[in-house]
Amino acid sequence: FDEASLQKAAALFRDLGRYTPAEGILFQDDLYLNDFEDVSAPARAAYQKAYGKDLGTLSRTDPKAMRQWTELKTRQLDHVADVCLSSFRESRPEGLAMRDIYAEAVTNPASQEWFAQSYPDYLTRYDYTVVMAYPYMDKEKHPDEALRKTAKAIQKAGGEKRTIVKVQTYDWAKEKWLSDKEVRAELN
Repeated sequence: FDEASLQKAAALFRDLGRYTPAEGILFQDDLYLNDFEDVSAPARAAYQKAYGKDLGTLSRTDPKAMRQWTELKTRQLDHVADVCLSSFRESRPEGLAMRDIYAEAVTNPASQEWFAQSYPDYLTRYDYTVVMAYPYMDKEKHPDEALRKTAKAIQKAGGEKRTIVKVQTYDWAKEKWLSDKEVRAELN
């Protein structure tokens, strides 16, 4: 929500477009806000301007207020991506735009509150949506079922041609690479 920070980020993307051979941008998984973020002064001011209320009074037991806050954060993150991508495309107008999204945001639209990410929105905004399908990181009891669920949700949303699925090859909890068998199972 901080305009000065956004302008600095835009300048970096402008330089990336001008001075590197990059053919596109992938906004990684750091471009999200969880359900407890952001209570900075600029975020509070944006909430006050949008809804006429102090963000400090937001209650998790008020579904309407939480939905408004989630939608405001989602729009702001989209705005950040738009500004940065526009800056990149000043010198690379054909540059591809991709953005990571958590698998949970694809399979469970209600999780938008947790991540401020919307799969249907991504499908209309970016050339490709990159789904982070990491069943081991998400502690799924049945990784293969979790991946099938993600694939079905992608199909249901009509995203097959504009979605890339990143599968997990390293188990961060166990600090080891997945076996060839586990990776092959993820790809099936």
